[in-house]
Parts: sequence; structure tokens; C-alpha cells
Amino acid sequence: MPSTQKSNPGHPSEAQLGEKGIAGAGDKHGTGLRTATALASKYGGKAEDWAKKTSSAYTAKDGSVISQHWFERIGDAVRYELKSIID
Repeated sequence: MPSTQKSNPGHPSEAQLGEKGIAGAGDKHGTGLRTATALASKYGGKAEDWAKKTSSAYTAKDGSVISQHWFERIGDAVRYELKSIID
């Protein structure tokens, strides 16, 4: 099942979730996605259909840099295993 996340309308993470995302592995990125076979087994599709994507980064008032990361099956634009990364 895709991850669902309640969000705070108007919060920067809401804008990040509206982005198409940038492929970091898989798809046409050129770097293989190590977890592609497991994702295909768990959620469907073929291993080559999967990509890891990330949003743009947002710098919070306290200086933390926040971005959203997820896996996506190419063609359905559904996000799986969404997580926020705080650096």
C-alpha cells in the first residue's frame, strides 16, 4: 500500500509533496535501484519500473534542511514509503 501522510496546509513540506521529484536512482537516472526487486515484489510491477525520488530541500528557521524521499513506480505517480529527511 502507498504511504499516506497528513500534512499541514501551507507548510513547506506540503509544497514539497506537490513536486514531481528528482530521480536519484532507477528510472532514467543511470544508477540502479538496489531495492527495485523487493519493491516490485511488495507493490507490483517490474523491478525496472521503480525509482527513488527526492523533493527540493527546504531550510527551516532553525537551520535544519528538510527534504522528502520516496519510491515511485514509473507511470503511476503513486508514492510509496514516503519519509522526511532532516539534515
